[in-house]
Amino acid sequence: LEKQLKELTSRLESEEASESDLQRLDYLQNRLEWLGGYDYEQKTKRIVYGLGFTDDDLDKPANAFSGGQKTRINLAKALVRSPDFLF
Repeated sequence: LEKQLKELTSRLESEEASESDLQRLDYLQNRLEWLGGYDYEQKTKRIVYGLGFTDDDLDKPANAFSGGQKTRINLAKALVRSPDFLF
């Protein structure tokens, strides 16, 4: 969704906007906001840091972590999705 929004915004900056382009831009912005996309990065970092990871950990590949850390990575993935409950 963010990628589509960036591509459309770039195109609109370089050419004259059509009515359908403006409607699509409005739809994408509203959809991203409704899904919480503008807060996604901040929410993700809050969860990751809350689970004990550091800035350095954010650049590591998943296979560089221990089994317990991989469990916390999977928990972070689940929490980012904001489920009603966890199994």
